[in-house]
Amino acid sequence: MSRLNRIQAPFHRYNTLKTFLVIFLLTFPFLYILSWSGCIAAAAIGGFFTRCFWRAALIGFLAGLLAWGLLISSLALQGALAVIDLFAALAGLEGLGALLLLIVLLIGGLLGLVGSLLGNAIASLFAPTTK
Repeated sequence: MSRLNRIQAPFHRYNTLKTFLVIFLLTFPFLYILSWSGCIAAAAIGGFFTRCFWRAALIGFLAGLLAWGLLISSLALQGALAVIDLFAALAGLEGLGALLLLIVLLIGGLLGLVGSLLGNAIASLFAPTTK
């Protein structure tokens, strides 16, 4: 058994749920430490443990979307929605603060997708080839 297979072996059973939890739970501390690039780093760590390319993409997108959604909801509880509406009004989108929130959620999902695919590509790069 190669070294990479020993690292990935615990994740192959219930791979989807474990990878989702790894990405989701690592996104919060990484976002606070590394800002937006932390989402890519957390998703890359989670995507490393996924064998299937499409599953890595879906899991990364959903985990990034949910993590950023919880981050935005925590900011909303602190009263940041008024600032978002003000920013939307300054951008000429008066009354469309919700649109900006959806765009931020989409960006969070896309960052998770990119990071997860990056981690999956790195894992497949070091995976042993079979003949």
